[in-house]
Amino acid sequence: MCLWRPRLTYKQSHKMYKNLEKKAVIAKKNKDFLEAGRLFMRAAVMRECHADNYYNGVMDEGHFEFYNNTLRAAKKAFKRVGIII
Repeated sequence: MCLWRPRLTYKQSHKMYKNLEKKAVIAKKNKDFLEAGRLFMRAAVMRECHADNYYNGVMDEGHFEFYNNTLRAAKKAFKRVGIII
């Protein structure tokens, strides 16, 4: 359940979590694993909030799989800096 209710349009919300995912990949490539973990986690939360706000909390199979992949990427990045979640 998302507690964050933005005043963003659908397109703005979608762009926001997509940009966070792109920035996380760049941080990971630059070996800034702490920042990558933070950005992946924020992107996952934003993706979940997007589904809550625009699809009544229902993600289709593809979006749910990508959400899980993003969470997994955050875990791996945090593990590289010694943070276990």
